[in-house]
Amino acid sequence: WWECMTTTDIEDLRQKSGGKLAGSRFELGETEKPTKRKRKAGTQAAHPTLMEQFKGINASKIIKVSELLKGKEFCVINGPANYPKLTLETKVAELGGLIVQNPDLSTLCVIAEKSTVRVNNLIKNNRYDIVKADWLIKVVESMTWIPWSPADMIHVTPATKKVFQQGFDLYGDSYTLEATEEELQSVFHRMDVESVCQEAIAELEEEYFPDDSPYGLFRTCRIYIDNNLALGNPETHIPNSPLDLLQLELRFFGAGVSETLDTNVSHIIVHESDFSRVSTMKEIRSSRPKNKFHIVKENWVRDCMKEGSICPERTYEP
Repeated sequence: WWECMTTTDIEDLRQKSGGKLAGSRFELGETEKPTKRKRKAGTQAAHPTLMEQFKGINASKIIKVSELLKGKEFCVINGPANYPKLTLETKVAELGGLIVQNPDLSTLCVIAEKSTVRVNNLIKNNRYDIVKADWLIKVVESMTWIPWSPADMIHVTPATKKVFQQGFDLYGDSYTLEATEEELQSVFHRMDVESVCQEAIAELEEEYFPDDSPYGLFRTCRIYIDNNLALGNPETHIPNSPLDLLQLELRFFGAGVSETLDTNVSHIIVHESDFSRVSTMKEIRSSRPKNKFHIVKENWVRDCMKEGSICPERTYEP
């Protein structure tokens, strides 16, 4: 109630405002100068930019140390942890090469360490050779130009594929260059070879090498070595068994060696110093209506090697 106005106050206010509901400070008799309202400084919106690891190098600040890559243009997509994109680009520029962020017709190749969406799109485009970053690292570290090989490539253009077909076989092994052990292992890993059973190998040997090679002597045999305390249980292997070395020799001469006494076993080799499991072997053999096996002493193997042919098993059974 202490803020109430009298009728005199209301009449005075009406006369000053001319009937308006609001008036300026001057109209209302206030003599203080109005203060200017400060505009609140707006925050500038951050514009999207390319992350540093995807930006190219500033070639003008790089000191050239060689002309090894002079006239060659590269587009580096990514690299391994120890040679990231910027490091690879710097090395290329130091060796006189050119770097672009988008390949074109003058680009020698695209360098990549791992597959990304961009790499997959370039593969679909099929216009550029895409080379593994390891190849460029080998060039940089050896300071020597190394021609491409199929093992260096992630993707090849039709033109490069024709060049490779003239100098390399289907699995990337060179017709003319000597291969290191590591390169041969790489070639073997690229081979998609179907497994061949022992019988098929034996037929091939019989057809093409009937008298030449003794290393397929036991090719038709599937052998169980009696070097376990419990039959067919490798976990009970007898330490330092005298048959262990014989097992390696049998493999060398083409035998298939089984760790269990399965139905495909044709021979069991026992050592003359331990016939404790022979009775159990004979019981198992008797219980089988077919696929029976021979039980022979270890000297049967030696005699077969001497004769160069499979000796009759009956005289060697314990």
